[in-house]
Amino acid sequence: MNAPETTLPGKRELLSWQSAWIRRAGAAALAGAIIIAAGLIYQQLGLDFPDSDSDANQLAFVHDHSGRLTLAAVIQGLGIILFALPLYFLFRSASARAERMRGAFAALVVLGPIAFGVGLALSATGSSSAADDFVAQEPQVVREARQQAEQRQQTTANQKKGTGPAAGTTTGTTPTGTTGTGPATGTGPTTGTAATGTTPTVRTPDQAASDARENLADDLLSDTTLLTIGRLIQTVGA
Repeated sequence: MNAPETTLPGKRELLSWQSAWIRRAGAAALAGAIIIAAGLIYQQLGLDFPDSDSDANQLAFVHDHSGRLTLAAVIQGLGIILFALPLYFLFRSASARAERMRGAFAALVVLGPIAFGVGLALSATGSSSAADDFVAQEPQVVREARQQAEQRQQTTANQKKGTGPAAGTTTGTTPTGTTGTGPATGTGPTTGTAATGTTPTVRTPDQAASDARENLADDLLSDTTLLTIGRLIQTVGA
């Protein structure tokens, strides 16, 4: 008994399908490229983007221009999604002789740009949400960081002047060592030196405020669910 024949498309059938869809695929590719370019121009034109090394400055920038940046990302996402049609056209034209795998791979080819475009729009929306939270929480976080840094500076200044407990202890052990506790006498100055050398560097209020802003920005970027989902979908689409 002969095995059933596969139903690969004939040459005429494939040519007929290509002639019917080639213009549509080309139009979709051209429209997608134009839309992506328009989105990039709209996103970049006239804006002075902050240093990429500072997440805090980036979130503040996104908050100030959230509507424009989100709309630009949506426009770019739509342009990327349009590339699903020309990619499918190219895939089907090239895979006419691989019927067994054609269906599964075609789905991946189509879903790739769709997932990337949707993920781009979701990421922009999530970034806008994280930026709003950052601007709302930043004043209190910075204020608390400054207050703590000022308190540490005051404590360190008191210790250096001799009013702190560490300075008083060191001063008291020096004459005590002369009463016959020879080994202890030798360790007195050493103890004082160790205390001074191991004192951590005290940050200025400005440094503490800057670090607090960056830590807050990092936490929000990591904890914003919509942003995380958008990035994950983008990764899948890529």
